[in-house]
Amino acid sequence: MGRREKPLEPTAGPVPRLAHRLRKLRADAGGPTYRTMAQRVPYSAPTLSAAAAGERLPTLPVLRAYVTACGGDPEEWERHWYETVAEDAEHGTDEGESPYPGLARFGAGDEDRFYGRDDLVASLVDLTARRRVTSRGAVRGMSVTAERAADSVCARARGGLTRQEWRMYLPDFPYRQTC
Repeated sequence: MGRREKPLEPTAGPVPRLAHRLRKLRADAGGPTYRTMAQRVPYSAPTLSAAAAGERLPTLPVLRAYVTACGGDPEEWERHWYETVAEDAEHGTDEGESPYPGLARFGAGDEDRFYGRDDLVASLVDLTARRRVTSRGAVRGMSVTAERAADSVCARARGGLTRQEWRMYLPDFPYRQTC
């Protein structure tokens, strides 16, 4: 016997509600295991299980296979699937603008989208204060401008950078007065 499925709250939205209905269909079919269901259709047990997990909408072919494996009417359930898609779009699971531009490049104007880099910059500043380090490259997903780097160094060093310090820490950027 497999693991018990996590409880679902059908009122949490259209996708959990569809998953709840799929589980009921399976229970009404005698509760076949996902392994048994997978023998009846061209999908794996984990794929069929994920269809009824309620975390994301299953693809239409997976839903039809799930229903077929349980002896249900795929045409009827296809209608339920399309209704769920429409309701999910209306439900609006998007909460504001995404902090990630997708495949677009990050630029200097995107600095408000960077999260969790302060500790990394602080540790790099601390390391370079203790040891002379030269590095060429970047942290993946991090866009560094001279202003951003200088502001971070100023905040941690509590003072401006001399021309010599600038050349040491920011060799790729032209010198400018800081802090």
